[in-house]
Amino acid sequence: RRPPRSTLVPYTTLFRSKELDRKNHQIMESINYASLIQTAMLQPEKTLDSYVPESFILFKPRNIVSGDFYWYAKKQSKLIVAVADCTGHGVPGAFMSMIGFNILNQIVINDNITEPDVILEELDKGVISALNQRHTGNDDGMDVAIVVIDSRKKMLSFAGARNSMIIIQDGQIEEYEGNERSVGGILADNEEPFVKREIKLSGSNYIYSFSDGYPDQLGGRMNKKFMNNRMRNLLYEIHTNNMDEQKRILENTIETWKSESNAKQTDDILVLG
Repeated sequence: RRPPRSTLVPYTTLFRSKELDRKNHQIMESINYASLIQTAMLQPEKTLDSYVPESFILFKPRNIVSGDFYWYAKKQSKLIVAVADCTGHGVPGAFMSMIGFNILNQIVINDNITEPDVILEELDKGVISALNQRHTGNDDGMDVAIVVIDSRKKMLSFAGARNSMIIIQDGQIEEYEGNERSVGGILADNEEPFVKREIKLSGSNYIYSFSDGYPDQLGGRMNKKFMNNRMRNLLYEIHTNNMDEQKRILENTIETWKSESNAKQTDDILVLG
């Protein structure tokens, strides 16, 4: 008869397991601390409320830290808002978000540039310079929507880098698309300049911008993407609700969509209204 196999775990296996646990703990501590830094960098939702009392920010990172970010600032009568989706998610995306956030501070707050198309051009130059892309060949970048609301002139201006804006005015919904060009990366010589769109504000105006995380989320009974048209219809259906309620409905809807096919979150999610 063969002697029974030992049920004891070899010492080397135990050592490796403990070493993996230790390294995992160190990595998670670092990522959690990075999340605290990113959260401190992003301005709180209540500060935006002080500029626009009826507003919301739905921000759901896929991982602990996010490659999506939002940014806003007030300059005289203008509120400048950015909604951005950086290359990647998690830690690499979070690094890109911090670069974008700091460059926007320089452009708007320090250099007093408030035209959305010019902001995007300067952000493009800033990302290329910060990552030394002309020499390294690095092609990381970000898709960005810039919305500028001038309360004195009652005008809205918009420019986008592969990100769009939806506005509902007196019950009419319209989507303004950005250029088919990202910010950062190695650009072709024939890239067209960013285009500014201007809209006169009158009556009731509901303005939305978002990254692709919400419409691209997998789910539903067929485990397919939520899609942009479904999101447009949802925004139209809920736009007369107060903003807190709109945020709650958007969050509940996407969570239900995921649960119908037991799908995990596909990407970072950011919606600003």
